[in-house]
Amino acid sequence: MRIKIYLTLSILLLLTALTGCTLSQTDTSDATATLGLPPFTQTPPPPSATPAIAGASPLTTPAPGETPVSVSPAGGANIPGLSAVILLPLGEELNIRAAAGTENRVVGTFPATAANVFRTGPTTRVGEDVWAEVNLPGGGTGWVNARYLTEYVPAATFCADSHIQLLLDELEVALQTADGDLFASLVSQAHGLDLRYWRHGTLANYTPAEAAWAFKSDYIVNWGNEPGSGFEKIGTFSEIPLPKLLEVFTANYELHCNVSLL
Repeated sequence: MRIKIYLTLSILLLLTALTGCTLSQTDTSDATATLGLPPFTQTPPPPSATPAIAGASPLTTPAPGETPVSVSPAGGANIPGLSAVILLPLGEELNIRAAAGTENRVVGTFPATAANVFRTGPTTRVGEDVWAEVNLPGGGTGWVNARYLTEYVPAATFCADSHIQLLLDELEVALQTADGDLFASLVSQAHGLDLRYWRHGTLANYTPAEAAWAFKSDYIVNWGNEPGSGFEKIGTFSEIPLPKLLEVFTANYELHCNVSLL
């Protein structure tokens, strides 16, 4: 009998940053911090090192009065076009500000599900954050944190893209062979990789550099409480989520695009 397994782990990969697959933080003044992984270093920690349980780390907030600097992000991010809001929990809104930076007044908002955000083109860096100029819903322009925007792709176009299957195939190979370099190459440079063990459990975000070490890392994460027992699920990437990911990718599963089971 065919086993039907639906892959619902929240993973932000290069292609899934497109809005054909809905993913859901406001600008840095309003965002809820997610679990931060330890700073990446070129050498893994010694075997005797005892990792600590991760706590939430605040998102970067520009220093008051910091002067914006014009930038031209890689990948044509300063090209005008239709965008969608991502990385926001349902019910939250993305603040539109009069100028780049969280110290400036809010002149409007976009809902977490907005898919009609028009970027005018200019981008500006304030501290570590890139801000993009957008059209206001009622006319005029404002600025939003570009971390929470991605190019909008209609669902039908996204689901018909053959690159998605190729990406999933490469993910399967990376997981089965514990290939950190391949795994890291699939992670979004802009948004990283978001991973939950439980549907509503702890959200851990991996940068490409951190993903490269995920299979060897002894960093311990509290992935959240088990449904029913309430016991905490604590362990490394290889101990906790990896076995379940392998269970999915080695099963006789059916793949569906844009079918929500939430």
